Amino acid sequence: SAGQVASRSVKIRADDIFLIVVFFGWMAKMAVNKELGALKATPLNAPILSYVIACFFSSSVAILQERLHFKESILYMIKYVEYFMLYFMVVNNLKSIRQAKSFMFFLFLISF
Repeated sequence: SAGQVASRSVKIRADDIFLIVVFFGWMAKMAVNKELGALKATPLNAPILSYVIACFFSSSVAILQERLHFKESILYMIKYVEYFMLYFMVVNNLKSIRQAKSFMFFLFLISF
């Protein structure tokens, strides 16, 4: 447990750390290998950025008003941003619809 918010503990799992490490490794690979390009433009980029900015702004206001603790707030924000990091990694690595269907097949196969 890394903290507690209103009787809920904040858990940091190994997959959280692994996802962050893989994301930064992927970003470093893109920086070194220029032909990979930057993040692909998708219809969700602007809403995702707006959501993250709104979350950071509202959390900052609550922290300044002392209604929220910094440590718990930042841990929850990192967990929310992790999902977007995963989205960007998948979007930028997909090459075709066939590959996306294959990924979805194996995703459901593993989950069952």
